[in-house]
Amino acid sequence: MTAGRASRGNEGGPAVLAVDIDLSRCLDLASGAYWSFVKQAANQYRAPKRQLGPLSIYLDAGISNKVALGRNFEDCDIMNAVVESLKRRMQSLGGDITTVRSAFIEGTPMHETSWLFSNSCIMLSVLEKKAFVSAFEQVM
Repeated sequence: MTAGRASRGNEGGPAVLAVDIDLSRCLDLASGAYWSFVKQAANQYRAPKRQLGPLSIYLDAGISNKVALGRNFEDCDIMNAVVESLKRRMQSLGGDITTVRSAFIEGTPMHETSWLFSNSCIMLSVLEKKAFVSAFEQVM
């Protein structure tokens, strides 16, 4: 679904690639070890609000543009700052961060009181080409 949204207007549409990725230098936000650092960055964030929060899904707070749901501008800014800060810190210690992994809630709850959402996923971002172990292979 997300690939379909992102590919609108692009020639050829979405594609699926098969590749081996080295996760030995992964900033794994699914582990929770870095969340206090992320929360601290979020509390220091001072840009104007440009995104709808999760309550908008439940309260339907007069949202006329449902397309705006899921456009997480502030979250993106905060996470970019966190990753760059942690990357610099790791490099100063002789290490590196080449990938970032995290869980994301998307879609709608599976039932009225559910914390399981229909399109939730684990996302992996590759920051450095050296994280690719094998060549790209287009599957679809």
